Amino acid sequence: MKIPPGLSAPSTSSSSAPLVCKLQKSLYGLREASRQWYAKLSQALFSRGYIHSLIDYSLFVKKSPSSTVFLAVYVDDIILSRDDFSEISALKSFLDAQFRIKDLGLLHYFLGIEVLYHSSGIILHQKTFINDLLTEYHCSDVSEVVAPLDISLKLHADVGDLLPEPDKYRSLVEKLNYLTHTRPDLCFTVQHLS
Repeated sequence: MKIPPGLSAPSTSSSSAPLVCKLQKSLYGLREASRQWYAKLSQALFSRGYIHSLIDYSLFVKKSPSSTVFLAVYVDDIILSRDDFSEISALKSFLDAQFRIKDLGLLHYFLGIEVLYHSSGIILHQKTFINDLLTEYHCSDVSEVVAPLDISLKLHADVGDLLPEPDKYRSLVEKLNYLTHTRPDLCFTVQHLS
């Protein structure tokens, strides 16, 4: 590790061992940084009565007789959902004091999923993701179908020609799999293709 600009190091004589920098905390971009960030964040949340889900450690929950608050973490992004506005306000103040957070307001876009607010609830969709996918695979002007795979069709690994670029196929199936978060009607087809 090189000494950061603006920091001077004491000079060493040629007979003594060279000096090294001791890392006091993890730096953003290091492999250990996300683990250290998660440990510090979860410790702060535990101190406020939040527990992490046993199914997904990036989901924290705080339940009380009158309310439930959900907190989802992805790298350094946090989504809060609640039925108790006062707890959300207190949590935001607490997190700001601990980590200097920035409140971006209502959620509109997260990990390729767009959020629209409606009087009867919210709508999650991936329209931009779908358009990008269609453009990437040159399918923008292909006609639409309701069910893209006949349910009676049986696919076999040993029938047909091998794909010239199997990595492209795997990438497409991976992207289609991600699309099933908001399009569960594609699950059957994507499962067959994968």
